[in-house]
Amino acid sequence: MPYFNEYNEPNTIQAHGIVVLEKKHQAIKALKRKHKPSVHGHKLWHSSFLLMDYLNFHPLPNKASLMEVGCGWGTTSIFCAKRFAAKATGVDLDPNVFPYLHTLAEFNQVTINTEQAPLEKLSKAKLANHHTVLGTDICFWDELVNKVYNLIRRSLQAGVTQVVLADPGRSTFHQLVARCSKKYSTECHPWYTQDPEFISGYVLCVSAR
Repeated sequence: MPYFNEYNEPNTIQAHGIVVLEKKHQAIKALKRKHKPSVHGHKLWHSSFLLMDYLNFHPLPNKASLMEVGCGWGTTSIFCAKRFAAKATGVDLDPNVFPYLHTLAEFNQVTINTEQAPLEKLSKAKLANHHTVLGTDICFWDELVNKVYNLIRRSLQAGVTQVVLADPGRSTFHQLVARCSKKYSTECHPWYTQDPEFISGYVLCVSAR
């Protein structure tokens, strides 16, 4: 397991209690020589920090089971594993993101389960064992609005307590909010964080009525 010295480890960021590796970090450089993520999995996305901040104010139950969809490098799962001792599973369409996720998890001394799957293949049976479904920056194309909405529908039908998504405020995200509000208990909060820098956007929380 990599050793992290919080005082002199170069090319790292500390935010919301976790360590994030920048693209110039030697571990990330080594990964990029072997693994080439697609589907926008080539970097960290800032909405994950929004969701971490939101969860600091709206914490998960201790040791809750969660699924992070479109997890990329898995920073939100890692945060939840450290902050709430959550049993986290990161799901992504692209398996090439998982080496990055596991490397970050090792730096943070947590373990994250992973599964390769598109959103539409996440069945009620797979969703049923989780308290919360999380996602950041997953509704960025028009065709994703239906896919994400249907994921929310299946999640709530399967007994998931809440689906919580963060986004910088794309028009597609607001279309999703409007659809959810017609059928489910829906809260959409403007949100910002100053850790690790000023980042603003929205957090959507959907639960069954």
